[in-house]
Amino acid sequence: MKRLGIFTFICCVAFFGVMNVHALSINGQSIDTAGNDANREITKDEDGTYNIKLLKDVAYDIELITGDDVVIDLNGHKLTNSCKTCSPIWIKPDATLTITDNSESRNGTITYSDDATANDNYYASLIRNEGILNFEDGIVDVNKGGDSKNQPPYAIGIDNLSELHIIGGEIKTSHSNAWGLNNQATGFTDIMAATFTQGSDFSVIMNHGNMYISNGDFKVAEGNNDANSLITSIGTQDKAAVLNIEDGNFVGRAGIFYESGENDYNTISLGGGNYTLADGSVPDLSAYIPEGYTMDEYGNVVREKSDSQTSTENNTNSSSSNEKANKKANLDDVPKTGVIYSVINYLA
Repeated sequence: MKRLGIFTFICCVAFFGVMNVHALSINGQSIDTAGNDANREITKDEDGTYNIKLLKDVAYDIELITGDDVVIDLNGHKLTNSCKTCSPIWIKPDATLTITDNSESRNGTITYSDDATANDNYYASLIRNEGILNFEDGIVDVNKGGDSKNQPPYAIGIDNLSELHIIGGEIKTSHSNAWGLNNQATGFTDIMAATFTQGSDFSVIMNHGNMYISNGDFKVAEGNNDANSLITSIGTQDKAAVLNIEDGNFVGRAGIFYESGENDYNTISLGGGNYTLADGSVPDLSAYIPEGYTMDEYGNVVREKSDSQTSTENNTNSSSSNEKANKKANLDDVPKTGVIYSVINYLA
């Protein structure tokens, strides 16, 4: 009887797979049957995109499978894991999730439940991405991790194995032994605008893959005196870690970057941005500044001026000086008496 039950289950799985029953699930229940309740509002667009709007703080384990296209509106509420050892959100390959927060406060938060439990040396990541993740707004708060420095268990906010686009919101750590974002060797991450706050001893960003930063604020939390480097970028044995930065504001404590000197193919390239330490000093990042760029005394990475630009500026300054001299000469021709002369002299 037991074998028959297993056979029946396999057949049902195969049958429903052919029938393409939707498998996007909340706490193990298909979204097609989960429906609306006091905690959430679910709608479906004509193109098949599911929209999940939170109406209250909830404990969910949301799983997206191949073909799913979902938008989650945190709506100012908290999303935590339901299963003690599970991720609140798991995006499977070829699924797409957009996370936003359309509330006035825009402080909807994805974080661990109080009773979340580590499995071996790690907590399940808050968001595990094997598909496409667009993070538009809201907060990811990594509030779990080990209590002993550099000792397990460890915790990760967003664990990216595939494609990640961050265009807003905040990713932060508020417990030791935690990373806000872990970009794995197979991951591509594009950060266009967001706030990353390092409240842990660990770097708020760990990069093993390809990462491009075009803007954002990256900072050590106030009072965090145990912080190591703000960003760590280390490749694997067979793949380089690439980190290219075009702009952004970076404030670290111990340092801005850490990369392993054992792997010469690791690449950090700074084409812009401002880099300072919490004490107001400017770190030496010359090793990461490509030819044609320089860092000024304020920590800004800027393009070096070419000879032609310098010549043009000199000519401009010279022309400006000549114009002032001509203006003064013209003023000298004005009679130095009367109201008109007094006004001109005052304006000059």
